[in-house]
Amino acid sequence: MKKHAIGLFAVLILFSVCLARIKQANPDDFPVLNGPYLGQKPPGMTPEIFASGIISREGFDDYGITFSMDQKLMLYTCDTLGSNKHNIFYSTLENNGWTKPKQIPHSHKGSIGEPIFSPSSDTIYFAQLFLNEKNELSPHIMTVEFCDGNWKEPEKLMPGLFASSTIDQTIYVTDVLKGSYPMEKADIARYDKIENRYIKKELLNDKINSEYQEFHPFVAPDESFIIFDSNRPGGFGDYDIYVSFKKEKNEWATPINLGNKVNSSEYDGVATLSPDGKYLFYCHNHDIYWVSSKIIEQLKPKIVK
Repeated sequence: MKKHAIGLFAVLILFSVCLARIKQANPDDFPVLNGPYLGQKPPGMTPEIFASGIISREGFDDYGITFSMDQKLMLYTCDTLGSNKHNIFYSTLENNGWTKPKQIPHSHKGSIGEPIFSPSSDTIYFAQLFLNEKNELSPHIMTVEFCDGNWKEPEKLMPGLFASSTIDQTIYVTDVLKGSYPMEKADIARYDKIENRYIKKELLNDKINSEYQEFHPFVAPDESFIIFDSNRPGGFGDYDIYVSFKKEKNEWATPINLGNKVNSSEYDGVATLSPDGKYLFYCHNHDIYWVSSKIIEQLKPKIVK
């Protein structure tokens, strides 16, 4: 009996020491996560929820995830379901792992979200809603940089929601024709950089912009394809994700639905690519999912020929 008691006491001491070490390494009860993409096991051709219970959490609307080119800074949008108050959270990869996500300093200035890294610089694009002179919500694209652990002051870039850019800094944006939020009609527009200023070049052709809604254009860094979501007919329900490839004549081909592996009867949208081009991230019914980007590559032969 005494031997069993001593053995049990030793086990309890060992457990206490291990628990103390875990708490010391993790004072905020955030798991130790190391490596690219928070150390999550990469998906294959079947979409999987990303960082379940860590980033994608029950009771929250999580979407719009993006990683820096060196994969040491992650940002995403989060709000409590039903609150309609969007915030951008960020996490950095340090020597002891990824830090617990926290809001960027500008979150107190209004509803912000949908961050995207530029593929050619440290610039981060995001959307912010402002009250205009008519007391309407007016969406604008903002830019900000994170340098040496500090956030710079954001700057207004152009009207609209959700922007992504190419290597040569051409920007594709959700264009809001009415200028206020929520919008009656959203299309996709292209802005070119001319003499250090962005000029609205065009709305994309009617293959991309239909009579329905088109949101969240994510353009490939080389401008070879564009991903967006739309509620046009012929989908699987609600909003679906589509891809359009550039033809030889520099024209956008007819968009193709990403199929029922990605799209569903629920909301599917806000798609982005990882900086290494290996994974497609997107929002499915309030959670962030990811899948191999080969799901896009497999569609290309059917379109560009």
